[in-house]
Amino acid sequence: MSSPDPSAIEVSGVSKTFELPGGPLEALAQVSFSVEPDEFVTIIGPSGCGKSTLLRILADIYKPTSGEVTIGGQSPREARRRRELGVVFQDPTLFPWRDVLGNVLLPLKLAGRLNSDTRSEARALLELVGLSGFEKARPNQLSGGMKQRVAIARSLVLGPTLLLLDEPFGALDEITRQRMNLELLRIWSETGTTAVLITHSLQEAVFLSDRILVMSARPGRIVEEITVDLPRPRTPEMMREQRFYDTLTAVGKVLFDSVEAATLATAEL
Repeated sequence: MSSPDPSAIEVSGVSKTFELPGGPLEALAQVSFSVEPDEFVTIIGPSGCGKSTLLRILADIYKPTSGEVTIGGQSPREARRRRELGVVFQDPTLFPWRDVLGNVLLPLKLAGRLNSDTRSEARALLELVGLSGFEKARPNQLSGGMKQRVAIARSLVLGPTLLLLDEPFGALDEITRQRMNLELLRIWSETGTTAVLITHSLQEAVFLSDRILVMSARPGRIVEEITVDLPRPRTPEMMREQRFYDTLTAVGKVLFDSVEAATLATAEL
C-alpha cells in the first residue's frame, strides 16, 4: 500500500528568536499547521506578530530556532534549490534597467534555463497576468498594480508548486487591490499552485482563502483556524452575502480577542 502524498506544507512546533543588541526577541512560539496541495491559506494577525517571519522561514530566508518545516516532504532549502518556491513581497523590486519581459526572464537566466521554449512560456505568463503588449515597457512606465503583476509572473516563471505572498497588494488603492484579488484567484486556479498569503485585510483574507490561520500578538502562535465556506470561483457579489459577513465577523472576533488578551497580559506584568 503506497503512502499518502505529503502535505504541501507541514509546520511542527516552530519557534524563532532573534538575537538583538538589546537582548533576545522571541518572534514565534510553537507554531504548528499544515497546508494541503492546491489549497489557498491566509495568515493574519496583529502587526509585529511574526507573520512575515513565518513566511520567510517557509521561503528559506530565515531558519527556525526550533521546530521543523517541510514542503512537499522536503526541507525549505531543498524546495528552494529545486525551484519549487515562488515568492512575492509588497515591494515588487523590479530592476529598472530591464523591461517587463527582461524582469520575468531573469530567474530563468539565473537558473540556466533560458531558451526559446522558456521565453515563450514567459510571454504566456505575461498574457496570463494581463500584461500582453507591455513586454518592452520599463518599470517606471507601469502602475503599482501592473508592477505587482510582473512580480507575480516572475515568481511563477520557474513553475513553482508553492506561491508565498507577503502583503503583495498592501500598497495599492482599494479599487486596484480588489481587482488584483480577482486576478490572483484566476492565476492561482489556472496554474494549480498552492498559495500562502500574509495580509492585514480581513476582507481580502475571507475573499481569497480556503482557510484562515489567525495568529496572536508576539510571540506569534496560531490561535484559531477558520474555514471559509464560500464556493469557488469567487465573485465580488459574494462579498455582499450573509455568509461572507458571518465569516468576516468570526475572523475579526478571534483577531481582536487575541489582541485584547495580549494587552491585558502585558498590563498585568
